[in-house]
Amino acid sequence: MNGRAALGFGVLAFLASFAGTCQPQASGQDPAAFSITDSRELGFEEFKEKEATLVLAGTPIPVETKFIKEGDIRRLVFIVHGQEVDEERYRVGVDGLAFMGTRAESFEPPIPLVSLPFAAPKSSEWKGKWKTGPTEVEGEATIEATPERINTVGGQFDAARIEIKLTMKVDDQDRRERTLKFWLVRDHGIVRRELGVDSAREPAAKKSP
Repeated sequence: MNGRAALGFGVLAFLASFAGTCQPQASGQDPAAFSITDSRELGFEEFKEKEATLVLAGTPIPVETKFIKEGDIRRLVFIVHGQEVDEERYRVGVDGLAFMGTRAESFEPPIPLVSLPFAAPKSSEWKGKWKTGPTEVEGEATIEATPERINTVGGQFDAARIEIKLTMKVDDQDRRERTLKFWLVRDHGIVRRELGVDSAREPAAKKSP
């Protein structure tokens, strides 16, 4: 995959984030209580899985992953045929976890996903700026965290589902809404995320022995 193809992949991923949503499959069991008190339980010291699946407009795309630590920043890079195509960026500290954005967009300040000590259910708010390329607009969001037991192709998890209802103020007359979702599992990090409809990342399917 050349640079132009990688750029096209990134644009597709970004547009898909605005385009319904691949919902996690419920297990039929009540979710376990979810709480975290120590930043080491966030699961961002390493990313154990070397593969993942991106789902764009309903199409699953197997990718390799590369986990990079830069101070308090964590980058989860996605690779297709040896070419980096996109990434997720997070900020991690003793006070919690925040989502910074991707290669196509960023949030300033980062959107807080977890403020320690943390227990779901929990509600919070965010105000800041959404940036993509030369475009920068004001934004605000409500953040709701709830316990949830999810099934993915990578297994079943007791998680905190963190749902961000984002409103971007393009101008006084134009306000655009979007929902971001993250599933946090203790000691495993973000096992699944949805950046709007039709743009998801989930664990890679387990391979048969």
